Amino acid sequence: VWYMEHNEQSPVYRSDLIAISPKGQASPLTPYVDVVSADVKTLYALLSAASWQLRQAAHLELLRRGGPALEPAIQRLQSRGADPHSSDAHTVTHWSYLAAASRSAESGRALQALVRHSDSQVRQHVIRALGEITCL
Repeated sequence: VWYMEHNEQSPVYRSDLIAISPKGQASPLTPYVDVVSADVKTLYALLSAASWQLRQAAHLELLRRGGPALEPAIQRLQSRGADPHSSDAHTVTHWSYLAAASRSAESGRALQALVRHSDSQVRQHVIRALGEITCL
């Protein structure tokens, strides 16, 4: 739906996007989650969501909160990060960057343990996280 009143000749105009789905079928749009008011447990659950937008929003909110909100990433890396079957590479990647952002010695040890992970994508992101956070 677009609004072109008195602006028919311009290539730029205000518009709205509407998604229409068949009756009884779920909307194809990503559900809205208020990440600012969500608790830390919910944010970590969103890191495993199928939607990239939800994963990104949760990741950025955890980075914004910092401190204690980053500690579960370290714990998850230590307990499940090394097992290639316990978590998908995307989730381990998020944990790696969040752990590195905590800038703790514990996170440095957890990340160094994953440098030889069996998944090359995980290895790449762990090494990058270690490189970006120079105090580790």
